[in-house]
Amino acid sequence: KHGCENVGTDMMPTNSLSYYSLNERLDVVQFNHYDTADKLYINAFAYDFLRSIKDKPFWVTETQVEIENDTVRAKVEENLTKIHNGERDFKF
Repeated sequence: KHGCENVGTDMMPTNSLSYYSLNERLDVVQFNHYDTADKLYINAFAYDFLRSIKDKPFWVTETQVEIENDTVRAKVEENLTKIHNGERDFKF
């Protein structure tokens, strides 16, 4: 079809495009965000929205997360594990 199995485009949901139409012919939905670890909760809507576009995992292709200390690092790792497992009970 495309010569490889994972064709997509980076995006940030800003309510300015038809994300379903844009991704219809692409293989993967890709997301960029640039928030620090203490502000990852800001992306919760984007993760939920983009996850619903295709019935398959989406990729985070660009990020700029900075983890400044071991306490924050441990909390981020715990929450990422919960997100990966489909849990919704995560807090910072």
